[in-house]
Amino acid sequence: MNPAPRHFGNAQALRESASRRVVRVRRLPRGFTLVETLAAVGIISLLVGISAYALNRLRDSNILAQSRNAVLTYAKIARSYAIAHQIETMMVVNPRNGRFELWHLNPPYGGGPFDPLSSGTSPPMTDGYAFAPVLDSGARLPLDRSGRPLAVVHPIDFADNDLRPFQVDSDANYDNLTWAAFCFDKSGKLVIRTRRIATRTYTLRNGAERNLNDRNRLLDESPDLSVRLFGPMVQGGVNGDTPITSTVGFVISERPKFRQVLGPQPTTLELVNNWLMQTRPGGRHSDAASTVILNRFSGSELVGAF
Repeated sequence: MNPAPRHFGNAQALRESASRRVVRVRRLPRGFTLVETLAAVGIISLLVGISAYALNRLRDSNILAQSRNAVLTYAKIARSYAIAHQIETMMVVNPRNGRFELWHLNPPYGGGPFDPLSSGTSPPMTDGYAFAPVLDSGARLPLDRSGRPLAVVHPIDFADNDLRPFQVDSDANYDNLTWAAFCFDKSGKLVIRTRRIATRTYTLRNGAERNLNDRNRLLDESPDLSVRLFGPMVQGGVNGDTPITSTVGFVISERPKFRQVLGPQPTTLELVNNWLMQTRPGGRHSDAASTVILNRFSGSELVGAF
């Protein structure tokens, strides 16, 4: 018998192989269900929210740290100035533009002996006069992109009704609660003094322009030194400057949070009761503020005092 042709055997082998072949269907990957997608989106949103909160808190803590360091730095400069020039000196934080102003206390208008008690009647809280800011324009709190201070500074003794009465919502009471000041005598000791400085700002609290005859500050809220040409730069009376009492410490707060809670024009009672009292340890806004007490002999921060 003749063997089968080679091509015939190959064809049959192919048919047998095809009959045994298992056809495998490629299975496409399974997609996410709606529930799984929503869960993933929720987790991502939560993580983004936590990260944003952490970044905001870091930014806010940096604002407080930068502002605290700036105030402490220039308080030391004020102290050094007082010692070097042997003249009682006050550093004031301008609440309008965040500038630090350095003032001689009671320099005689026409020269002569320096009188540390001025016209006061009960030292050491004397109602005298101040003059001559000497700090440069770069001495200030950190600013936002619009040139507004990122922080606000208030005196530590805000609840003292003898030094800073706040029951009546007057300009004088509000000024005394918002113009923080630190006074050093010629030996460099931190002292309590009540002095008049140029608090009659160019604009009123509501943003309106103050009457020309009632103000002694320029548009940028720096003191208008030309006023001195016509006599003392500060005046008494209804429209006169507020007697500002120096303090041994300060409360520094985040301005955005401060404005969010109190609005643009808080009353003195709102300022004290709804913010300053609440920035104390354990208060509602204690995380948005930092309280610092100064060493009365060195002017440095007294760690652990509050």
